[in-house]
Amino acid sequence: MNNLPNILHISTPKSWRGGEQQLAYLYEELHKKGVCQYILCRKNGEMAIKGKKKGWNIFECRKTSAIDPLFAKRIKSICKEKKN
Repeated sequence: MNNLPNILHISTPKSWRGGEQQLAYLYEELHKKGVCQYILCRKNGEMAIKGKKKGWNIFECRKTSAIDPLFAKRIKSICKEKKN
């Protein structure tokens, strides 16, 4: 049995820059160690596009502003759904 936690990464930019690249490196390395991970990112953003191409566990959501209750609700629902 895998005692490692599930991890939800969150990436909200539309573009691909340094933070997104670091997340990609982290995802790949943790994947090698058997860690179950998910990425919640902006719908049709670069993280979603590249992550789906690589076969990562991607959840997409619209993000309309810095304070977005629907985005926060999506975080909560994913955490409840994927809790181990």
